[in-house]
Amino acid sequence: MHNYRLYYEDDSEPIEGIDRYYPSKEISYNVSFPEDTTWHSVIQEFARFLDATGYVGVADAVDGLVNERQLKEYYENTSNTGLSD
Repeated sequence: MHNYRLYYEDDSEPIEGIDRYYPSKEISYNVSFPEDTTWHSVIQEFARFLDATGYVGVADAVDGLVNERQLKEYYENTSNTGLSD
């Protein structure tokens, strides 16, 4: 089992012309992966972390790319009937 901690901290400065501070943001994200985890799963978890830090839409985009790749790999592996040309 592999354990990882992803951490993000944003201590925002005041924005010129606005009379208030945006609240600071601190995100701690702990993930564990079994030994046989694929890179697809690791990338998807990291994308979810990026979504939480404000990069909204990253997880959906990565999920779409991973699903597209998995479908492509599936069809490439199952379309070969074993017959040679």
